[in-house]
Amino acid sequence: MSTTSTERLHRGGFAGVFLISLSTLMLEILITRLFSVTLWYHFAFVAVSIAMLGLSAGAILVYLLPKIFSEERAAFHLTLFSTLFAAGIALSLLVHVHMRLPAAEMNTLRAITFAVISIPFALSGVVICIALTKFPAQVSRLYAADLCGAASGCILIVLLLDAIGDIFSVMAIIGGLCGLAAVFFALNTSSRAAMNAAVLCALAFFALAGHMIFRFASGQPMVQVDWAKGNQEAKPLLERWNSYSRIKISGNPQSRGLLLTIDGAAATALMRFDELPKQRILANDVSPAVHELRPDASVAIIGVGGGRDMLIAHNFGQKRVLGIEMNEDIVEALTGRFGDFTGHLERLPGFRIVNDEARSYLSRSNERFDIIMANMIDTWAATAAGAFALSENSLYTVEAWRTFLQRLTPRGLISFTRWCFEPPGEMYRLVALAAAALKAEGVADPRRHIAILTGEKAIAAVRGTIVVARNPLTEGDLDKLDELDAADGYKLVHSPRRSLDPLYGEVAAAGGSSNVSDRLAIDVSAPTDDRPFFFNMLRPRDLFAARAVEKAGHATLKPNLEAVTVLGTLSIAMAVMVLLFIVLPLILTARKVRFAGSWPLFVFFGAIGLAFLLVEVSQLQRLSIFLGHPTYGLSVVLFSLLLSSGVGSYSTAGIREDAPLQPSLIRMGFLLAAVGAFSMLTPPVLQALRGATMPVRIAAAVSLLFPMGFFMGMAFPIGMKFALRCCPPLTPWLWGINGVTSVFASVIAVAISLAEGIGATFWVGAACYAAAAASLLFIGQRRDA
Repeated sequence: MSTTSTERLHRGGFAGVFLISLSTLMLEILITRLFSVTLWYHFAFVAVSIAMLGLSAGAILVYLLPKIFSEERAAFHLTLFSTLFAAGIALSLLVHVHMRLPAAEMNTLRAITFAVISIPFALSGVVICIALTKFPAQVSRLYAADLCGAASGCILIVLLLDAIGDIFSVMAIIGGLCGLAAVFFALNTSSRAAMNAAVLCALAFFALAGHMIFRFASGQPMVQVDWAKGNQEAKPLLERWNSYSRIKISGNPQSRGLLLTIDGAAATALMRFDELPKQRILANDVSPAVHELRPDASVAIIGVGGGRDMLIAHNFGQKRVLGIEMNEDIVEALTGRFGDFTGHLERLPGFRIVNDEARSYLSRSNERFDIIMANMIDTWAATAAGAFALSENSLYTVEAWRTFLQRLTPRGLISFTRWCFEPPGEMYRLVALAAAALKAEGVADPRRHIAILTGEKAIAAVRGTIVVARNPLTEGDLDKLDELDAADGYKLVHSPRRSLDPLYGEVAAAGGSSNVSDRLAIDVSAPTDDRPFFFNMLRPRDLFAARAVEKAGHATLKPNLEAVTVLGTLSIAMAVMVLLFIVLPLILTARKVRFAGSWPLFVFFGAIGLAFLLVEVSQLQRLSIFLGHPTYGLSVVLFSLLLSSGVGSYSTAGIREDAPLQPSLIRMGFLLAAVGAFSMLTPPVLQALRGATMPVRIAAAVSLLFPMGFFMGMAFPIGMKFALRCCPPLTPWLWGINGVTSVFASVIAVAISLAEGIGATFWVGAACYAAAAASLLFIGQRRDA
């Protein structure tokens, strides 16, 4: 082969690295989408760990087999494994989709899935590791190409999913990009067979993608998800994927209603337009009670879904109704293909639908409403950004509810409907949230502003509606609530006059603090933007007692236990992988490689692997709220950090392996300063611009992230240059350490955010960068000695 370690990777090699990194990031996001449908939302973030674990496994493979992965055959192996990466994508995803296991065998499904899905990432890890360790003279520019490719993947995957609407067609496109990368790498070899295989791979996948797009557009998709979350799915009337959900509409068009599911679990109904009498509506649901309290009102509905709440508002004669729906595909289905079925609600006098995130829209709007309502809005349909944040929802925080209160007229009401199992954990937490927001707005006694209704029939019996008034509930309001309590199908469980559960009053009086939570088996303190985990009520200190608490009747804890169990299992699995990928290779190679003076390198690469992911995940969580849309949170944050890191890596190209320590230490000092400056500037900027237009907020987020990302990108090539001088055989292993600690970081970032908040996650990442700087100083001192 023509490429050796003393030569440079040229003739398209940088393009190959760029495309492989782009494909890897796109595949990672695509897996989060797929897992959110086929498994459960709290498994979606596992895709991040699987991806990084696979990348690390590939790097360790290169380290353990130096005779096979020699410098002389580097270009050939880049071509070969890029081609295998494409094939691995198709094989692993098809195996996952066609596994038809019932819900009782979901554990088996998960185990097989995680093992199979890791294969293409391991093949990608081999390619990236070879590129970054076999061409030391170009490591800064190659790492820059790697990061810029990943940054571009963040944008491209969103554009493709939203434009095509079929996840499997996008999968074929990713395979074609891998084949194209193999073509670029093959330009560095003298093997005609390698070039022919690469070209054939690229053409085959791109042709397959074109055919799949055509079939999907004609309503006959080649591949579909038949089993979701252990249940077989019905044939859809409409199925469409985008970057943060999959919607599926099924049922009989001749019936009164169709079923719309989001990611195979969250369900809503498309109701045939019908003038239902109030009595029939009230007998079957609890959420419309707010219309009785405020007739002839202006209403804002958060989460239009299938349009049911808008239809009910129309039947109650409300004068003005605004539906706010984040999912563009749902809006298109409701107003387009199924518009005649639902009666084109957006065309009714005084009615309109906007495609936006509700909190963001209301913070920018000058409109005032008599009612702001949300009916069973949750995050079972995980977003790609939510994959990092477990179950956060920016609608259920003190800051969000303060915005809602500020958008009410003087007689305005907030109405949220949630599950009301026994004990009613979600309702307790809604009361705490309302009380904290009211107190933040200057209300002395929140108890005079809050009432709760539940139903007595069917589904309504396990749902509760909290009504929160901007001003104290009037005697007329309280009389109306008493009338509803006396009506068939309703039960008034709490009001300023009386309460069936004294805990509601205690929670309201506490103003959202954790005082009452300390007496319960669940956490009902008010969520904030720093800890936006409304649906997680399991406190870290109660984890080991949670099983007994669940058996005692706390049904609220069941999904929390499942999610936290996954988190704990992943933590244990990551610890095992650290032993397998770090300690075991050390034992196997201890007699072959000289380790003297290398331990600070292990600390350095482990610390920057932890730091980068901790900082990245914390900002994904924080800025997703500011930007107001999960797609923007993912694309803007990842794109900004990865692109700026790529530029930062490129800027280190002039640092030689034998350069003095001082320039590198100065760069690490600037990194720590940039992290500190970011932490001080972010809160006031986000607060000042929360009501700005989307382009302004995106520009602000990029401006905040870019300087920090620029210096974050310098750490890896700086460390690699020192490693190449101290102990070149260790470089693949150091890349593996960096990847394994990144895997671990993707798990512990969620755990830290759950326990201590998003800000704590960021500062732990900053501390890891400080540890990396200290280890670099120690490396320099040892070298000088």
